[in-house]
Amino acid sequence: MQFLLVPLIGLLVGWAAWLGADPDQPSGTWLLPGLAILVAVLVVRQICITGGVRGAWDWNWGVPLAGLVALIAIQALNASHEFLPGSRALVPRSHFRWLPGSVDGRSTAESLRWIGGCAAMFWLGRKALPRPGGRRGLVMLLAATGAAMAVWVILQRRVAPAGALYPLTGTFVNSSHYAAYANILLALSLAYALDGWHCIRNAAGRGLVAGGFLAASLILLYSIFRSGSRMGVMISLIILGGVGVIAGVRAGGWRRRILPVIMLAAILIPAAWRGVCDWKGCEGGWSFRQVQDNAVDRLRVQKAVLAMVPDRWLSGYGAGTFEKVFPYYQPQTLRGSYRHAHNEYVEGLVEFGLVGMLLIGWLVWAACFAPAGAGGESGVGDWQRIGCLLALGALALHALSDFPFRVPVTGFLAALLAGMSGGHLRKMFVKEECCE
Repeated sequence: MQFLLVPLIGLLVGWAAWLGADPDQPSGTWLLPGLAILVAVLVVRQICITGGVRGAWDWNWGVPLAGLVALIAIQALNASHEFLPGSRALVPRSHFRWLPGSVDGRSTAESLRWIGGCAAMFWLGRKALPRPGGRRGLVMLLAATGAAMAVWVILQRRVAPAGALYPLTGTFVNSSHYAAYANILLALSLAYALDGWHCIRNAAGRGLVAGGFLAASLILLYSIFRSGSRMGVMISLIILGGVGVIAGVRAGGWRRRILPVIMLAAILIPAAWRGVCDWKGCEGGWSFRQVQDNAVDRLRVQKAVLAMVPDRWLSGYGAGTFEKVFPYYQPQTLRGSYRHAHNEYVEGLVEFGLVGMLLIGWLVWAACFAPAGAGGESGVGDWQRIGCLLALGALALHALSDFPFRVPVTGFLAALLAGMSGGHLRKMFVKEECCE
């Protein structure tokens, strides 16, 4: 069954990247029916193998995931307002005040479908890919798809005249969204190159797998530099430094642990200095004034968004309703319309409230720290888990200035990798062991 699931999941994620890269287009939701079918087939298979539902369920992550879905479902059913598209006004309606509610039930219902798709991806990553070979094949397919997109981005930047405006980066609406996607695959490719080198015993196979992942890493890295995303470039450098640090520490010996620290400093200090002055690899160059102005603008928006929290701090305004409710709190000094807060954590607090953020935090803990449980992976190498955790960490950093979890392909990848991480963050710095 796994040899069928790997190409299916790879094609679904690739479909999201090539057709659903714009979060404001409905194409991303086309993936949900396919995911539902996959999950149904896998649940039946898991029940047949284990003789019960117990093997397909784990209370560590099942409880917060079910709680988050239930919270959003109650919000959608208990709408406190009705949104009028013509006047873009929110009209109050009767509802249960003592239950979580939404200012726009339709938007929250659409978000519920999206959360359901992410939950399916998480389950697939946690329960449907138990063997290292299947995971390696899936990541190889994802890396190949990402490298093809990276080549397209590089060609876009080389063919277009100097100073031209780029309406798209690959199929993504801007360079920031593309950089978030490419950094996920960069972290995975680097980690799986090391996994193949350490864990594949056949010399020819080891060189082929490690070399293929390394080549994909180089293409992705160059495309990020050419994309023009400043945040993306910085996170790429942090990924490179992180891989060096972890590899050095896992090698063992106190002398070897000094080298990764020197490597990280050698990467990050020049990056910070060049970022302040000028980075010629990025579109238009970098300037300290430009970076500073951009950061100040984002902070002003996020400060205005935080002013919304006290009115519905416990259960939020409803998933997917930020664009509808923010105009009522938007100060006159902020011009224009805002679809997102450009900070996933602030926007999540507004939409899900304290209860929802606690459930999300519980789910993150279960994915990164809690053991995989019954029916989990067997013999999966530590570098495979480390790649998932590095990719999630890169996305978490990117979420401080953008909304990558709401872009179809990066959101689906984040859920899939959270499931594949296997709850072994505490083993990241343990001495290297072979998995096969």
